[in-house]
Amino acid sequence: MIALAAAFVASLAIIAAIALARAGERTRRLAGGLVGAQRRLAGGNRPAKQVQEELDKERFLFHVLMNNVPERIL
Repeated sequence: MIALAAAFVASLAIIAAIALARAGERTRRLAGGLVGAQRRLAGGNRPAKQVQEELDKERFLFHVLMNNVPERIL
């Protein structure tokens, strides 16, 4: 019985590690998107309003991700 509980806890730890790795990858992509949007905004290739809307969308996605990652994983 103890071995079964230990295996269950170990599998939860593996799942948490995978979720954390995926969250880290998503965070890096979102951060890169924010940097890219800021550069585009500074470059003036597109209307500032459109770029600002994209930046706001990326920030929103980042906050949704961070608010949905279990605190115990962080």
